[in-house]
Amino acid sequence: MSSETGSSPSKFPSSMTVSEVSDVARELSGWVGSQLQEVVVDGIRGEEPRSLRLGFFWTGGIRWLVFDYRVQAPLLLVFDGKDGVPMTPPKTAGKIRRPIELFLRSKHVGRRLRTVQVRVDDGRALDLIFDPNVDGTSVSIELKVYPHGRNAKAVSGATSVTEFKPIGESGSVAGKFSVTLKTFDELTRPLRTRSELALAWLSTVKPKCQSRAAASETPNANAVKSPLEKSLEKKMKALAKVRDEISKKEDSPARKIGEWLKENQSTEVPREWPMEWRDLVDVKRSLAVNIERLFTLAKSQARKLDGTRARALELEKEADALARKVSRGELRDESATQSHDRAHRSVDGSGQKDLFVAAEARGRKFQLADDIIVYLGKNAAENLAILRKAQPFDYWLHLRDRPGAHAILRRSRGRNVTDAEFTRAGAYVAEQSLKRRANELKGESFDLLIVECRFVRPIKGDKLGRVNYTNDRVLRFSL
Repeated sequence: MSSETGSSPSKFPSSMTVSEVSDVARELSGWVGSQLQEVVVDGIRGEEPRSLRLGFFWTGGIRWLVFDYRVQAPLLLVFDGKDGVPMTPPKTAGKIRRPIELFLRSKHVGRRLRTVQVRVDDGRALDLIFDPNVDGTSVSIELKVYPHGRNAKAVSGATSVTEFKPIGESGSVAGKFSVTLKTFDELTRPLRTRSELALAWLSTVKPKCQSRAAASETPNANAVKSPLEKSLEKKMKALAKVRDEISKKEDSPARKIGEWLKENQSTEVPREWPMEWRDLVDVKRSLAVNIERLFTLAKSQARKLDGTRARALELEKEADALARKVSRGELRDESATQSHDRAHRSVDGSGQKDLFVAAEARGRKFQLADDIIVYLGKNAAENLAILRKAQPFDYWLHLRDRPGAHAILRRSRGRNVTDAEFTRAGAYVAEQSLKRRANELKGESFDLLIVECRFVRPIKGDKLGRVNYTNDRVLRFSL
């Protein structure tokens, strides 16, 4: 490799030109659709980090984008197994914890790359744009690669974290000087390909001792992780799975196919459509049946998508909270421990066990008062389980003459529940039963059945969830 390209083994590659940054951006454009799966900051504890490494999962394994933090010549390096460049960059030091790494793991890992952009107005910057947040706000990584101004910035909505304190804002004297200084050099220096840059970088770095690197990757490595770090890893895996579900549900073609059938008035769909699209149309059934079925499916998927997005938002908040605790050096998730303890302690200090824990069931809870909780099982089986574990003096709630959720209002013995509290409980039951229709039925009146649990009996041999009850009381309320 010629020395004029800056690729000499004895000399670290010089800083990148705009054309070279653009060449890397073109390569990364082929990664659009891949999922960010790994984030590693290479360095030694107590020293300035050496590089940021982003691993994107794609067919054939994980490809890496390395941002070398060298002050005078920051580099963007692509490791994809092509042109003699290995798939995985060597470790030069070791993994270190940095705020930007924790932020990226919380907000970016599990998202798919959508767009790659180059900006020259801010001194040679590469922007990686990812799937947006549930609320529509943007998620991106900004990498500045000009000398003495190198920096990495992770952005999620209105929140951002930078690796280094910015030396000069865009338009400052320092920023303009860095960009202008390289103009003549860019015009005269031969363009280095991304593989030449990566190979030149490899010839100058000293890989970490292989035996130490191998030791750090043994199965026992998890043993040194704190319980909080393990919780964060589990949360991030769950978040990645939920985001993948969102992506699949967003791409569902049911509504598009339904609109096409409605417009063309035919079940003979185009042959160029993917097989999974054509399989959604049943040619043995009438056009009207197909259209109705597809729109019903689309509505069902939309409802599920809303729930999945809400779950993603909840997981993002939980992961963000865990990441902040890890960055502060905490070892245990005290809030989770306290929550677990509360679940096994009384609701009102009288020694009562959490109803879901007692019934080994799942569902939703509504804290009506300090000593009153409304429980709704996830399905009919869960409702039956919590009914069987309820106290005789707890209340069973249900909307009269309407299908929907059964609820258990748990109280302490002798606790009088006011009509105002029953009304709030009834509104919660109605909202959970009606789901999206709740907004449409605002202002309508409903009858709430209130029965002590000792007077409610499941009907043996009947449909799961069907019960007989006596000694009921009816409370009318408006939603």
